[in-house]
Amino acid sequence: MNICIITALDNYESRAELLMKVFLEAGHSVIIMTSDWKHMDKIKNVETRKGYRLFHSRPYYSDFSASRISSHIDLSAKIFRYIDRHHKEIDLLWVIFPPNSLVKEAAGIKEKYPEIKLVLDANDCWPESLPAEKIRSILPLNSFKNMRSQYIHSANQVIASCQKYEELIRPDLNNTPSKTVYSSLDTVRPVLPKALPEDRISLCFLGTIDSMIDLSKIKEVIQNISVHKPVTLYIIGSGENLDLLVDAAKAGGAAVLYHGVIYDSAEKKKILDQCHYGLNTIKDSAVPVISKKSLDYFAAGLPILNTLKADTWEFTEKEKIGFNIQPSLDYEQVVNYDMSLRSNTADFYMNTFSYSVFKDEVLSLLVLQNREIS
Repeated sequence: MNICIITALDNYESRAELLMKVFLEAGHSVIIMTSDWKHMDKIKNVETRKGYRLFHSRPYYSDFSASRISSHIDLSAKIFRYIDRHHKEIDLLWVIFPPNSLVKEAAGIKEKYPEIKLVLDANDCWPESLPAEKIRSILPLNSFKNMRSQYIHSANQVIASCQKYEELIRPDLNNTPSKTVYSSLDTVRPVLPKALPEDRISLCFLGTIDSMIDLSKIKEVIQNISVHKPVTLYIIGSGENLDLLVDAAKAGGAAVLYHGVIYDSAEKKKILDQCHYGLNTIKDSAVPVISKKSLDYFAAGLPILNTLKADTWEFTEKEKIGFNIQPSLDYEQVVNYDMSLRSNTADFYMNTFSYSVFKDEVLSLLVLQNREIS
């Protein structure tokens, strides 16, 4: 089968590459079509990678701008004009969205060439997850949403990277089947530390430090733990609110160790192995999702202190992989650390987010004998 994976944003490339690996291992021909603009770094992508085809995108430098939306719309049109010209070479289109303009363009191809199978893969929900006041200044919210909601039912199969996204898009699906397929980091079961210091609690904040981080909650958590034991906060990452995070942690009573951005997984794990918990504290206004931050914690066998509702909240309670931060939380339980939390977290990762689980979920959607979507 000839499979074309489409993504406009480099923050979804890890999922695209996992899909490519699954399909190649199953004996299919695969190409990833994407932008030559690195969304996260706001620079041109000049890498040459096997299995990729890059399409020129208009540069943009703000996440919330008319120029970004225009760039996405233009890129979507370019990619699907190419698909139109080469439709006879494609059996399956796997489209990772947002931007929502990809959904609209994919629906047009599906209508024109119904023999092509179409999977739409929701990795975020726009505009639901975006600050409404910023989006309204660029584009009416209904127009923004309609690029998704009016066309998503055209797919043979819709999948979502978390249950909350599936819940948000389900009303627009008509009879199109949907399923949640969590991402993976494609790692083996972590080797866990045998012991941790008992005279203090070490926390880790990992990832982008942006406006969605609940700084007041971080300060509150550190203050509550500090009543019982000293706290050290390890920070791995960067972002516009770094100084505010450091200030909040220190105001709560923590010693702060900043390590910057770490790409080497072994170096990152050395730090995570020194910590008791990972902070997963996002503002209540955010759409609750399984974040990349969560996956990094779980893959290292690191329990979490969590504020995110939906999937993550339920997993934390049911699987005993940390504590949900709420008024009734007993911080004596938090500081009287139980090493079984780490083995619980490692087991949970392997049973829910490992590559083998991801692979089985993806291949279960394909009936290879007749090239149909089940």
